[in-house]
Amino acid sequence: MNDGNDKHEGAWWGNLETLKPSQVQSDYSYVDEDDRRKKFIIIAAVIGIVLVLLLGGVTAFTVLSSNKGHDSDTKKEQTQTQKKETSTENAKKKKSAEKSAISVMVTADGAAEDSKASVSISEKGKNGKIVVKDISVAVNDEVKICTLPKGKYLLTVESAPDGYDKPAKSTSFTVKGEGKKVSAFVFLAKHVDKTAESSESEDNVEATPANDGASQNQDASSNGQNQNNQAENSSADMNSGASAPSSGNGQPSSTSTPTTTKTIHHPAETIRIAICDTCGADITDDIEGHKKSTGHPWYHYDAKVIKEAWDETVTVN
Repeated sequence: MNDGNDKHEGAWWGNLETLKPSQVQSDYSYVDEDDRRKKFIIIAAVIGIVLVLLLGGVTAFTVLSSNKGHDSDTKKEQTQTQKKETSTENAKKKKSAEKSAISVMVTADGAAEDSKASVSISEKGKNGKIVVKDISVAVNDEVKICTLPKGKYLLTVESAPDGYDKPAKSTSFTVKGEGKKVSAFVFLAKHVDKTAESSESEDNVEATPANDGASQNQDASSNGQNQNNQAENSSADMNSGASAPSSGNGQPSSTSTPTTTKTIHHPAETIRIAICDTCGADITDDIEGHKKSTGHPWYHYDAKVIKEAWDETVTVN
């Protein structure tokens, strides 16, 4: 019995018999769990790395996109701002170019150096909006009074210095919108005292009938004498069978007509001329040629007297 047991113990299958099944399974299960744990850790690490990379990429893309959008918006805003500034500057330049400096010259021959007149400027048209009202200007001197945009205007003299009359009509002028200086010109005529003229005419009328009365008396006596002569002549001519009326002088009698005198005042005759502001030359006939040849850009209008004011006495029947 013992020999048999010894044989079994020494043989290889004896060792197999000594192994318990539970021990073999536990060893295999331990190995499997360890491998699975390692694989799980590796897979989790890979997934984590991938997630980190994805999140990093998304974040970077978002940041870059926002920066690009911000830069694009900034550029758009800068472009719009530049366009607005450019358009504003162009509008200002255009508006400034459209306005012109307006100079007024009120001419009155023989007026004192300190003489003043007042003028107004209004828009030409039905509404006639007043743009400059009752401003005082020196007579016989060009005065800049305002700047006006493109359009048509009227210059009206509101008051004239003593001894001069206001023009019956306003003077029209045009602003072309080129930014060039515009001169408006008006002439004041000397005042005529119509009351003195009428009183003088009345004196002449009153003096004339007295002379006419004397002439009528003289004519009456002459007619009486003529009648006597005619009676004598008729009695003398009855024998010859012919008679003819005659005056004392042998000529037909005539009657005189009353006359009066009247004084008519003729104002000075003037023409408008262009005067260069730089050299004072008369450039009426060739303004643009003078500007190009000399480089003198500015000029003004003035009045040139071609015939002085004069009085005329006429006889009126």
